[in-house]
Amino acid sequence: MAEPTKSSELPPDGSDADLRKAVLQTFLIEAEERLAEMEEALVALENQPDDEDLVQTLFRGAHTLKGNSSTLDFPKLSEFANAMKVVLQRFRGLSHPVSVGGRRPNQPP
Repeated sequence: MAEPTKSSELPPDGSDADLRKAVLQTFLIEAEERLAEMEEALVALENQPDDEDLVQTLFRGAHTLKGNSSTLDFPKLSEFANAMKVVLQRFRGLSHPVSVGGRRPNQPP
């Protein structure tokens, strides 16, 4: 996880615009890390569709993106992340099987 911006890293004038810029930079770093984790989990799910930890990683990533984007007043991103959470909720606890192209991975076409 990215470390929050320290107040000593903010520009000396301390203006609201500078603070917003620093917070946005932290948000972008955090979002990039979550998206990379989610990408890795999606790729791994192709070969390990029964791995609940991978589904949890995806859900947590979407949850974090939703919360952070909502806090920073990015409503479209927050709505998109919430939609991801709704879809991913179906797979939590493996109550709904993960499939690729309408079939379970490692299953003959």
